[in-house]
Amino acid sequence: METTDVATGAEAIEALTQGQFDCMVLDLKLPDMTGFDLIDKIQKDLGQTDLPIIVYTGKDLTGKGGKPV
Repeated sequence: METTDVATGAEAIEALTQGQFDCMVLDLKLPDMTGFDLIDKIQKDLGQTDLPIIVYTGKDLTGKGGKPV
């Protein structure tokens, strides 16, 4: 298994344009954009709609009433 570490959304986008990845582990709190924004850019701008993304975060992902954010 080979891993690639990046610290920002911009670095993730750059890595995704330079190579092929089987999946992505994503923390929603990035210094330059939200994880949700990065997912949107990956899917819409890069056209990678089938890239599996594992969300790893300490952020509460449920809203009021227990509904997903």
